[in-house]
Amino acid sequence: MAVAIDNVHVYGADIYGNSVDAPFGGIVGEASLYSSITSTDIDKLYLDAEQASNVGGLVGNLSTSSTINASSVVNGTIRGLSAVGGIAGTTDSNTSNITNAYYNGSVGGKTPLDGIVGSAGRSLITNCYVNNAELSVSEPNQWTNLVSLGAIAGYLEPDWANANKVIISGNVAGNDCSFIFLDKAENSHKGAHRIIGSTMADDAEAAGKTETGLGKQLCCLPSCRCGGDSGATTVNGETVTADALTEAFLSGIGFKFGANADSPWVAQTEALPKLYFQNSECVVSLDSHEILMGVDDKYVTLEVEVFGADDITGITFTSSDPETVSVSEPEIEDNYAEIELTALKPGKATITVAFGGQTATCQVIVTGDASVGSIDADALAIRYADGVVTADGAARIDAFSTTGALVGSARADRLSVDAKGLLIVVATGADGNRTISKIIAK
Repeated sequence: MAVAIDNVHVYGADIYGNSVDAPFGGIVGEASLYSSITSTDIDKLYLDAEQASNVGGLVGNLSTSSTINASSVVNGTIRGLSAVGGIAGTTDSNTSNITNAYYNGSVGGKTPLDGIVGSAGRSLITNCYVNNAELSVSEPNQWTNLVSLGAIAGYLEPDWANANKVIISGNVAGNDCSFIFLDKAENSHKGAHRIIGSTMADDAEAAGKTETGLGKQLCCLPSCRCGGDSGATTVNGETVTADALTEAFLSGIGFKFGANADSPWVAQTEALPKLYFQNSECVVSLDSHEILMGVDDKYVTLEVEVFGADDITGITFTSSDPETVSVSEPEIEDNYAEIELTALKPGKATITVAFGGQTATCQVIVTGDASVGSIDADALAIRYADGVVTADGAARIDAFSTTGALVGSARADRLSVDAKGLLIVVATGADGNRTISKIIAK
């Protein structure tokens, strides 16, 4: 069944997998049967599936006429076993196309591996780029001895049907990209090229055939210890300087500039273009949205990361009740900031963080005495047994560590907790009254 994923934006994703059979992706493991991913991006992805094949920043396996358009992964760290790519791990030959996509970050694994697609079928890859990327391969294929490492595609399936159709064109391997050969691949660079790692020209079963599916490709990279000739329609692409990649130049190889998914690129000053929805995109992310403090605890640090901004000078932090909780001046570095919260008296305060028209809030509860069992006359009875906290009549239960970090929450009268040791539990009734109690979770 076709599924359309449109206008999805993910920030700060950590994904781990240890299955050897399932594909892994930052958005979906597999997209098939005419599915589409459009105007979607991930900022700061950590994807660790070192035992898996078909691992991609957006999709592990793109098949049966499914497509990706106007989408990206930035600040990515992706690890897989084989068929690993910054955008997709694998595409098939049935019009599973990738257009107008880009990747920056690191990709690592055995082979094949690349910045856009690890293992590519005979489907379109057009107007994509890789920039500021580190691509590392650790072992060549045991049968072919090819490392299959490239910036756009690691391995391109041979044209067994002799279609002689151009399928990969208008792509760019940008500046500040590096190829790293590790372990068993350290002295084996066969099948490593700047644009496409290995093609039918490297396939023993296709001896004598040449790859005819490449249109014009551009590359700002040095040789990267890659063999073969350079040229617009070769696996190494045409060598250009980063300064040459202007809007007019990129338009000449098919990049469409505008303000929608059909013409998704927006020119940037002194950089490759971004996608149309990214210039105004800004998300404020806090490391905690609920903090429990005691007056005796005094200080707690609140950390903030703003996605979609390189400089967050002007970010503001305000307390709804500065006589209960005060905030320090922020310490700012790039798109990160942190403040120190000071508990002054028992009560509640909301900390509001604002930048670029976006806000995020953190609720802070301050207790007067760390040993207090409850703060309400009509206290809810909090009990703990076998990893479950109960409070009859509660509408919500929250559990905090002694540092104030939220370790569990449920909109119910019971909460399962995995954390061990001393915890502080806050039970909230339907009337808003709270009971606070310490428990020892075993």
